[in-house]
Amino acid sequence: INDVAFLTRYFDDWRFLLQKIGNTQAMLHIEPDFWGYVRNADSNPALLPAPVRNANPTDCNTQENSIAGFSRCMIAMVRKYAPNATVGLHASPWMQPFDPDDGQKLGSFMLALGAGGGDFVATDPSDRDAGYYDTLGGDTWWDDADAVAYLAWSKQLADTVGKPTVMWQIPLGNMAQNNTTNHW
Repeated sequence: INDVAFLTRYFDDWRFLLQKIGNTQAMLHIEPDFWGYVRNADSNPALLPAPVRNANPTDCNTQENSIAGFSRCMIAMVRKYAPNATVGLHASPWMQPFDPDDGQKLGSFMLALGAGGGDFVATDPSDRDAGYYDTLGGDTWWDDADAVAYLAWSKQLADTVGKPTVMWQIPLGNMAQNNTTNHW
């Protein structure tokens, strides 16, 4: 992300996509998982460099040269090129327990990224079905208490950011399958 040529191509591709969307209604969920890597690197995204102004002087010459400026630039480009689209950043829980305290901490991180300028915050309860994790020796089956914890965490996240959450990547599974590749 700190390479000007790479980031220029990235912003060019993003602009192309947004121009194709144009005035159509769309829901744009930006960078699943990337923000989790950013948070693991530093809880203050303004401290992580990204050459935003050099990579995209057309759209983002007023943004800071950081990861926070990068995400804000992406949201600003949506507003400019796809005005009828909604946009949100992804709040990666990264295997944290769905604890409301972490919802507030993650929400503060998302605000530092610029999520307050979006329309929603995307969340995901898991990336794969519990049957898949069973084959790896894990136990990720949910009971009522797990669902309540996730909803409390999601509410705290939404309250902190001041935006609704949208659940993405919900593994439903199929109990009639045999939990082998492509049959979870």
